[in-house]
Amino acid sequence: MCDDATDVLARERAELAALRLEKEMLSSQVKRLVQAETKLYAYQEQLDDQLKQYKELYELNKRLATTLELPAIFEHATSYIINSLSYERVLFFQQSGGAGEFAVCASGGYYDPDELGALSGLALSERDPLLSPLLAGEEYLICTQGCDRPELAALRARIGMHEYLLCRLGSHEHPVAFLAVGNSESSAQFYSRVRGSEGELVGIGNLVGLLSSAIENVILYGGMRTAMYESKRVEESLIKLSQAVQQSPVTIVITDTCGTIEFVNPKFCQLTGYSTEEVLGQNPKVLKSELNSPELYRDLWDTISAGQVWEGEFINKKKTGELFTEHATISPVRNRDGVITHYLAIKEDITERRQLEAQLMQSQKMESIGRLAGGVAHDFNNMLSVILGCVQLAMLRVPEGDKLWQYLDQISKAAKRSSDITRQLLAFSRKEIISPREVNLNAQIIETQATLGRLIGEDIKLTFKPVTDIWTIKMDPSQLDQILVNLAVNARDAMANGGHLAIETENVRIDRTYCQYHLDAAPGDYVRLVVSDSGSGMSREILSHIFEPFFTTKEIGKGTGLGLATVYGIIKQNNGFINVYSEPGHGSSFQIYFPRFLGEAESVEYLSQPEVGGSGTVLLVEDDLLVREMSLQMLEEIGYTVIVADSPEQAVEICADPGSRVDIVLTDVVMPGMNGKEMVDLIESMRPGIKVVFMSGYTSDLVAQRGVVDEGRHFIQKPFDMHSLAMKMKDAQSD
Repeated sequence: MCDDATDVLARERAELAALRLEKEMLSSQVKRLVQAETKLYAYQEQLDDQLKQYKELYELNKRLATTLELPAIFEHATSYIINSLSYERVLFFQQSGGAGEFAVCASGGYYDPDELGALSGLALSERDPLLSPLLAGEEYLICTQGCDRPELAALRARIGMHEYLLCRLGSHEHPVAFLAVGNSESSAQFYSRVRGSEGELVGIGNLVGLLSSAIENVILYGGMRTAMYESKRVEESLIKLSQAVQQSPVTIVITDTCGTIEFVNPKFCQLTGYSTEEVLGQNPKVLKSELNSPELYRDLWDTISAGQVWEGEFINKKKTGELFTEHATISPVRNRDGVITHYLAIKEDITERRQLEAQLMQSQKMESIGRLAGGVAHDFNNMLSVILGCVQLAMLRVPEGDKLWQYLDQISKAAKRSSDITRQLLAFSRKEIISPREVNLNAQIIETQATLGRLIGEDIKLTFKPVTDIWTIKMDPSQLDQILVNLAVNARDAMANGGHLAIETENVRIDRTYCQYHLDAAPGDYVRLVVSDSGSGMSREILSHIFEPFFTTKEIGKGTGLGLATVYGIIKQNNGFINVYSEPGHGSSFQIYFPRFLGEAESVEYLSQPEVGGSGTVLLVEDDLLVREMSLQMLEEIGYTVIVADSPEQAVEICADPGSRVDIVLTDVVMPGMNGKEMVDLIESMRPGIKVVFMSGYTSDLVAQRGVVDEGRHFIQKPFDMHSLAMKMKDAQSD
């Protein structure tokens, strides 16, 4: 008897371990979803910041191009540095009357009168060793917070910047000015830090190029706009513009008003696989896929033909036929008379972003469906408990050969099949109570191979290619059989005229790079199970739904739609993940990843079914009338004397009566008002040591949340039959 109790306790501990694993898995999934969402937001913010900076730089360029006075140029530049580049302080040094002397001519970010007074007399000399590197061709001098170069550190106090970046404007042979940007020691933490990073230097470099051109234009030409110098300035601007376009990280396309391509930048060629020669003179339709609606193109042309900017997304096709998604902004280009002469398209490849979003949405959808499937089990299990219990009681009172007994037997079988569907729903929602143990995947497949062969038929060739020295995994072997059988049945149905079913195993290691593109994955060691067939394959649309409960492409009556949903739930319950690859006409491949098990093996013992029988007085607490009546009849049939309570409050009153005899309590978990645990706590305070068995149709995760499946507690899952109830009651009494 003690051995029976020990076995029950061991199973309950295993159930608790499974629940803890499930909780950890759910927590891990939530963390990965949050991390993926954070990456998406960070990526979008980075793009927004870049676009904002380019826009502000473009606006500054327009102002500088129309400014012919140096003070105004310095004022525009100072505002941009402080407001857009986020530095605290700015200093401009312009060549003064003395040869080789550059005095402070403009400043920003200084408010202390003493500092402003010191700046008024500050000047730099070409003979100063500090400027030698700049005059020799270096672009910048950078003094960071930890800088230990004496000549750079000495300038800190003079310019009031503890960290700064000093650069020349104009050529190194004939600089027209010097620019210093940076932060004071006390306020540096609130501004862009001077670190000499690539992004920082690019931002300053763009500004220096604009300022150098603007200042040289004012100083050298004094506002005189001759045709020769205007041509030179335009040429330089065009060169800069050309360089920016050629090096742009986004695709740029220019067409005429009929849509004929006149220009594409290198990014276009890199992304699409077409060369410039192949697309010039062509229409952008060369990229068109069948996945864009005609209404999309009509709206595009209606918008840009009206002189407005169109923004949207395309699913286009590369030269290789590969599909990709891009976000496009298309705007009209007008000549001096305001007539539209061309269209400019700036497009960004967002394929990776959309894939991550799709994976995130799919994971959230599957989680929601899982919660729904788990919740359905409660009421369904309650009704099945009533049906199975009443049928068993009725069958005890009817001779086995009687026609009525046969009808009752059919009802019992149908109820048990319905119970199997409930277990499949619980498997999908990852809330089925299981008994995981160390498993050798190769050995398990070999044991199942004969069954699979009979299942798929002689016209389908079954091959198994196991890896040597395979790692072990931890899961319930019966669940692994479910996975293999469900996948084999699906493969058989996809190969009506025969074919090839291949099973392979492999040890794999998943790194963080792989996980960036597969949200369900986590870094670590896995055993991969690959089940591939040469069947009809699946379309992209079908692939997006195959793991949803009750989704099936089979004829009515030939499939429940729970097979792959069950596979998905089992894999998730065991902290694994699955990838599916399929194309119409090219078969399907299911790649399943189980975490490597590094712990010690656990021994498993099996108990034979006991005879129905029991004695003593049972306090039955159940708020559902049908379940209460069924449980009462089953307990009496087993041999117990039963006291019935339809609420926890009534049960507490019964136990408070010293004259009432109660040997064991059989109670539901979740009831209106007081729940089962709260009721048992009160009863145990009055009757220490009383035996208790909890029962519930709710899923195991909710039972755990209610706090009733603690160590030492007995629990039976609805629906249950009379033999299971008798065994559970006997175990509890002998504990």
